[in-house]
Amino acid sequence: MRSKLIILILFLLFGVKPASAGETPILLNPANGITNTSSRLEWQTPSYSLYSSNPYRVQVDDDPSFSSLNKDYYTNNTYYTPTLSFGTWNWRVKVKDVSGIWSEW
Repeated sequence: MRSKLIILILFLLFGVKPASAGETPILLNPANGITNTSSRLEWQTPSYSLYSSNPYRVQVDDDPSFSSLNKDYYTNNTYYTPTLSFGTWNWRVKVKDVSGIWSEW
């Protein structure tokens, strides 16, 4: 019992590391549900400090559940221009903070 109390006190004194990073990147282009002839995907940089190497992960799929990934790409940029065939595509981005913790999609 005493060791659990000590652990609880340490967590209260030094804080608990969050399970995920801060806010997710805001998707800029293309807007949700629009018809677009360009495959360029763009998003906004979050306000917090990012991991130094390839902090963004972009996924593209023709299935909205992302169960059969067409593209799974890591980058330092706030854009990605994949080569896609004609059709309906879904995309999402998450970001890794300076501590190496990923945000939600």
